Amino acid sequence: MLAKNLLRNDQQQATILPPVTTVSKPIPLTQDVTTHTTFDDLVASHRMPPPGPDYYRARRQLWLSPQQDGSRSTSHSQYTSTSHEKLKKTLQTPGVVYSDSCWRNGIEKVWKGLSKGERLKGRLPLNLIIKVVHASWVRDKTWPAGMQAPEPDDEIPDDLPLEPMVLERIGGSKGVALTS
Repeated sequence: MLAKNLLRNDQQQATILPPVTTVSKPIPLTQDVTTHTTFDDLVASHRMPPPGPDYYRARRQLWLSPQQDGSRSTSHSQYTSTSHEKLKKTLQTPGVVYSDSCWRNGIEKVWKGLSKGERLKGRLPLNLIIKVVHASWVRDKTWPAGMQAPEPDDEIPDDLPLEPMVLERIGGSKGVALTS
């Protein structure tokens, strides 16, 4: 009779170990029960061109395309609370990066969590996260007061039409042209 031992590793992931005295690597029993569909999952579900400009265009196209199957919606994107809405409204205030009252009324708490590697309770658009980081840099003098970021010179203009690429879903339907 083979007895099996249950062990929990640092990631709190259950593993099964055979009844031996030395084990080189634990064998995963289950994957993380909290499954979040990420952009990496979306990329992995399509046949992508080799690394280079076409690969970049394909990733950009996937990023900008609306997802009808709801693959980007998770419990985080549905999160709403009064404090979350208040934070979003605060971060959209002009001059929020330099406002000490805005910093004390929520932005500082978000920054402390982010800097510790904690997840947000609810998702925030990247432009608002950038404001949180910018505000922290102003506070610790990483960002000189009044300094303006230069305009990027490597962005693709939004009005520049790009020919859509046909990306094939792996193990699924025929190729689909995604437009950017």
